[in-house]
Amino acid sequence: MPKRRIDLEIQDWSDQAASAIAGHAAHIAIDVVYDHRATRATAVGAALRAHAALMEFAPVVGVWWDEGMRLLPAADMAAQADAVEVDPAAAPAACISRRRFELDGANTGLVMFDTLGLRAFGLPDGQVVAPLAEAAAAAAAAGEIAAHLFERGCDVPDGAVHALADGSTWHVAYRRSAFAPDREVIQLRLAEGGEAPNPAN
Repeated sequence: MPKRRIDLEIQDWSDQAASAIAGHAAHIAIDVVYDHRATRATAVGAALRAHAALMEFAPVVGVWWDEGMRLLPAADMAAQADAVEVDPAAAPAACISRRRFELDGANTGLVMFDTLGLRAFGLPDGQVVAPLAEAAAAAAAAGEIAAHLFERGCDVPDGAVHALADGSTWHVAYRRSAFAPDREVIQLRLAEGGEAPNPAN
């Protein structure tokens, strides 16, 4: 189906940054292997601490989270690790990104948000489709489903109606991603009568 990307909510230069980092002689890759009993937040915190420690020995400028296409200032690593230790819910912000697409052709009038980064943990990413008028609700839903999957794992049944914190309800379907990279996603669509509450009310 025809689709057109209109906005990347991660840095719009991240594709170029990834290419430059991968081809630079001075880049260092860190893999974190963690016990299956450890939480994902613990694994992210360990990666943040490893990057912060590396700065003691090398002039690191940026940290690139490959699966999440997320580039962060290396100077923020220690503070982010502290934040994750205090509140594990802060971990997804370090390694998961969200993108926005406007659909066209037969899908004109719809907006799609998806997430990048959950595949690194063996999980599907989120993909949310809604009318343009509900773009804010769709953006929030993408962030919330990503946080849910990160914390609880893949416990949302295919074909279910999933309720979010704002009271909105969304149809769940497991799909292949509409946009590259190809990966499994949990797609949410607003259920009939499930529109998000108007913040002005």
